[in-house]
Amino acid sequence: LPPTFRERCHQPEVLVKAINNLQEVWQLNRYWEQKVREGKKLVSDQLEGLAQVMEELTWEIEQEPLPTEGSEQAPCFNLELGLAQKAGRNQQVCGDYYSLIELDTTRQAIILGDGMGNGFQAAEESRAAVGMLEKLLEAGLPTETVLRTANSLLQLRSRESFVAVEMALIDLRKGEAELLKIGAAPGFLIKGKEIHQIGASSLPLGILSSVEAERHLTRLLPTDLLVITTDGVADPDGESSWLIPLLRRWESCPPQVIADRILEETLRRCGGFLRDDLTVVTCRLVRQPAAVPE
Repeated sequence: LPPTFRERCHQPEVLVKAINNLQEVWQLNRYWEQKVREGKKLVSDQLEGLAQVMEELTWEIEQEPLPTEGSEQAPCFNLELGLAQKAGRNQQVCGDYYSLIELDTTRQAIILGDGMGNGFQAAEESRAAVGMLEKLLEAGLPTETVLRTANSLLQLRSRESFVAVEMALIDLRKGEAELLKIGAAPGFLIKGKEIHQIGASSLPLGILSSVEAERHLTRLLPTDLLVITTDGVADPDGESSWLIPLLRRWESCPPQVIADRILEETLRRCGGFLRDDLTVVTCRLVRQPAAVPE
């Protein structure tokens, strides 16, 4: 305070403290007013986005033909699965989430989500994304609509939420599989003496307004094996091709044995410390025995 002001003011310290308190209150009011404005805009944007998603879903549902009575046929195959999973960076919870759902009597879907980061938050994001995909697939929507809707809903969340997703839609009557990768780690398809590495260059769900999925269509035989993993299987250079010679050696083993061995070998190669969460899903078709006529 200026000396002349101090001479006239009997309690300058009290005055300065009161002025500082008033300034802090004013700054807090400005801060929260800005937050309220931002919150209103966020809610408005979310409601607008949700309305657009619901409008698209309504249109898609109206275009879908209703199934006719007796249109479903009995499956010719069963699905034999193997699953192995371990949390990365010594976390208590694995950030990946896996699901197997039955879409109808002849179709099943394997969904694997890999949330951003590790631990509980990554697990929550993976579970939420996989849960959305489950509900949309069970509603009978086309896969393009399923992915587009899930991507839009992830973008409506208040915090950034990125999830790499892999889906395998398997027809147990025709033996056909549709593999979709959105930012997911490379997988492997063993067909006879050939091993195909199935890669993906697309970004995870929730980053861009549009979603681009790597789509692979194939016919599966009972001797074929599909291997799906998250990126915890990759070596320090980001490569998972080291698995190919081992898969040649293990291909005749049951899917669960192969999944366990992939996890064990990955742990051995990294000295027991995984840099990222690891989930391994292996599957093979098993032909159903022919029905005996009565």
